[in-house]
Amino acid sequence: MSKMSIHLFEIMSPTGRDLGALIDRIGRTGKDLRWRPILNQEIALLETRRDPATGFRFLDFVKRREVGPGKIRVNSDLEPFDFARGETFGEETAAIWDETRGWLAVQFNQHGVRAGSIANYFNSYDHDPDSDWILTAKLDERAWRELARRPNVKAATLRFEATDRVNSAMRESGIALGSALGRIGGTSGAANVEVTFTMGHTHRFLDRDVGELFKSLARTFGQDDGLRSVRLTARGDNDYEDKAIDLLHQRIKGGVATRELEVEALRFTLNSRWRAIERIMNGWIAEHE
Repeated sequence: MSKMSIHLFEIMSPTGRDLGALIDRIGRTGKDLRWRPILNQEIALLETRRDPATGFRFLDFVKRREVGPGKIRVNSDLEPFDFARGETFGEETAAIWDETRGWLAVQFNQHGVRAGSIANYFNSYDHDPDSDWILTAKLDERAWRELARRPNVKAATLRFEATDRVNSAMRESGIALGSALGRIGGTSGAANVEVTFTMGHTHRFLDRDVGELFKSLARTFGQDDGLRSVRLTARGDNDYEDKAIDLLHQRIKGGVATRELEVEALRFTLNSRWRAIERIMNGWIAEHE
């Protein structure tokens, strides 16, 4: 059964900027002027709607896709779509921002706008390094509390694809370990890197920078960004029980069967995707109240 995945993030600005005002400004701008180059791709927020009863902002981001699929005919011949000059494929990513909580629920579209690019898109309008929008993945609070009770890391495993984003993030983390791993990933030429840290008999626990780096990576990046595993084995100060926690697995995510979505002209409709995301978002809110 095919599913549409939905991931939950928090979006915030260190200086408390007004994201609602920015979304309103974008909504008043002509659609032809909303496009921004983000990571060598053209992206635009093309549809916005606000529900005053819930404070939800319904958003639809679109990415121009230069190369796409073909059209299969009844007789099984494959032919290209007939585009006019300047026209391309458009890949959609629906999202809902809860302005009360600062949560952003995002449809996952492998070919569409990714969550990190959404923050970059907002920042492209008013770039300020001291107050840029920061997007972090929401992690299951029970797992996060469990990890907080277990600050002593016995072992840690990190597997990642050596993408420019992940390498740069580790180099710029301010942690010596991250800088070293970022250099390894950037210069080794390897598509994938796996590093495991364990302690010998003379030391009980790893340096706490290891845990902080791993937690930071798990909050900021996901599997679509190149992370494959972020796993810590830790214990508390007053117990001897080791517990393994997979931080990527603990990211909050949900899904809806695509058979529940409406199809029009061979496309899932925007309203049905918004309704599905809203239903999942309301469930998450109920769990945290």
